[in-house]
Amino acid sequence: MAFSIDIDIVRGGGPTPSTVWTSRDSRSVGNTILSLILKKTLEGKDSLYRPFKPYANARTAKGRTHVDLYDTGAMLNSLRVVKPTRKGFTIEVTSPTASRYGPRVNSIREFMGWAPKDNKRINAKIDRLIDSHLKAMRATPILGGK
Repeated sequence: MAFSIDIDIVRGGGPTPSTVWTSRDSRSVGNTILSLILKKTLEGKDSLYRPFKPYANARTAKGRTHVDLYDTGAMLNSLRVVKPTRKGFTIEVTSPTASRYGPRVNSIREFMGWAPKDNKRINAKIDRLIDSHLKAMRATPILGGK
């Protein structure tokens, strides 16, 4: 169970475009999205901020009424940003055991993903990273000037 994002930002002008976005930037945005997923999940909310479907019976709930998907912690603690490249990243459950039951949990109580209202925070992160790259490019003289 995973989801991936693809990003491709380059700076034109010249015979070869220069990379503006790096794999480090992709990892940073991925970690922002990952923190949103964990925060919502532990609050008992799905990817669209709706309350999770309640547990079906007392045996499943194990005496709990708050659905936060944190039973042993194996699944949520193993969520990682993996395979970051300058074109994107993947967030997945990395625990071998949790990766077997994670897709089923997500099909019942969708927690992987983000809502439109999260776009503002994600876009702000992307804007800050791009601005820092562009600022660094402007600070470096291309033709040897000051």
